[in-house]
Amino acid sequence: MVEIKKQFIAGAVCTQCQAMDKIQLIKESEQGETQCSYICVACGYTRSDSEFEITDPDVSPVQLVQPKKN
Repeated sequence: MVEIKKQFIAGAVCTQCQAMDKIQLIKESEQGETQCSYICVACGYTRSDSEFEITDPDVSPVQLVQPKKN
């Protein structure tokens, strides 16, 4: 049975449309294997773990920015 977990990533900015707080992490687990993908709910842009390889542990597949202070 496939288990699907969805979670928004606070402070994340979409690399396509630059919308903040619209990135959703989707984890699909089945028989001990987990697949992760990211979707922007504003523009529909998607990216999965299989589309990129992270060789630097300090690199994130999403861009985090500091909120503007009023």
